[in-house]
Amino acid sequence: MAFSSGMLYLGSHSAGLISSEGIRQMDEFSSYGELSCNREEGRDFQIRKKQRGSRAAIIAPHGGTIEPVTSRLAIATAGDSFSWYCFEGLRGSGLHITSARFDEPQCLELVAPCDVVVAMHGRKDDGDPTVVHVGGLHDDLRRVISSELIGSGFRATTDSRKFPGRDPSNICNRGRTGAGVQLEMPRSLRDRLDRDEAFFNRFTGALSGTITRFLSSLQ
Repeated sequence: MAFSSGMLYLGSHSAGLISSEGIRQMDEFSSYGELSCNREEGRDFQIRKKQRGSRAAIIAPHGGTIEPVTSRLAIATAGDSFSWYCFEGLRGSGLHITSARFDEPQCLELVAPCDVVVAMHGRKDDGDPTVVHVGGLHDDLRRVISSELIGSGFRATTDSRKFPGRDPSNICNRGRTGAGVQLEMPRSLRDRLDRDEAFFNRFTGALSGTITRFLSSLQ
């Protein structure tokens, strides 16, 4: 089912002012260093990752309880092909570091050599419970991802002023090429993905297939 307006949307976190759930607020922490001095790994948060030496990395910098379901989406999209990384809250959503300030060292190290970085994010529905906002500096890939999602029966757009993901410091743009993609997914969509396995597999399959084909086209 194509998005009826024909638009392809975009996504990002404005530095410290708009949280991933779409609520205007200041992040509690401005950097990973500040967070790690005030919260305990293993109690408040955990880091999971798989380094495969692949050309693509799929990440969830606000995983676990921060933006629910994004960790599961990142790991499933990566499958057995791509590296993946998840920074996961364990005790609520208060550990959000805006994407342009997300500087956790293991994540930076994992994405640095990758040609493609795709970041999974969650946002508040805010009257828009189904549309995936696809942003980032990699214009070609974000258009291809949006088109593939639409062709697979989802709603997507690259025309989002609220979540553009255009800051070069955004973690999705910290790979080798300096240009990546982020997906901002509304809570209602994430909830459905989490409870409907076929729906979930169609979504992650569309993403992983698109990334694989895109990388092949660059060879």
